[in-house]
Amino acid sequence: MRSSAICCAPCQCRRRERRRIRTGCQLSADRKQMRKACVIAALLFAALGGGLLLLSGRNCFCMNSDELVDIVVRTALPRALERFRTDMGRYPTSDEGLTVLWQRPSVPSITWKGPYLENTRGSLLKDPWGIPFQYCAPGLHNPSTYDVWSFGPDKNPSDDDRGNWGRACDPTQFATTICLVVSGALAVIAAVWNRLAGLVRRTASPR
Repeated sequence: MRSSAICCAPCQCRRRERRRIRTGCQLSADRKQMRKACVIAALLFAALGGGLLLLSGRNCFCMNSDELVDIVVRTALPRALERFRTDMGRYPTSDEGLTVLWQRPSVPSITWKGPYLENTRGSLLKDPWGIPFQYCAPGLHNPSTYDVWSFGPDKNPSDDDRGNWGRACDPTQFATTICLVVSGALAVIAAVWNRLAGLVRRTASPR
């Protein structure tokens, strides 16, 4: 009996040692997989951020003419006209036009504090086709305020005139692209995260 116990002790030690070695190897492999998953997740987050940055940059680098006109007639010029109205107590007359936003009116006024456009050369007053933006006060479409518009690519009054009335350019296509990119990236990140969580559970579970 004593010799049997003496014989079994080294065997048990060897089994424990082999089990310890296998466990260590498995833990090492799991850690490597976890590191790989973390790197992949980080790369995916970086790719998502870069993609969204490029898509948002579209408004600056790939803006078409209609979108540019909409920004001018619905945002830039109305903002300048409101600043003029705050100082002068009125909008420019049709005779004064938009030029009065960056040049003093012909009738001297101490309340004029322009220029009201950042570009004092007035280049903003021309549309993408090189024609000055049109202005009328009171407006036909906006009788209580003013109309400001572009004749469009034909450079003459027609149905394609774009002004501060009606609907602006439809941003649906751009918004849809962003949603698709974000949804796809989040799906991939979620899959990687689930894989990472599984590895963590395996590593943390008792052997």
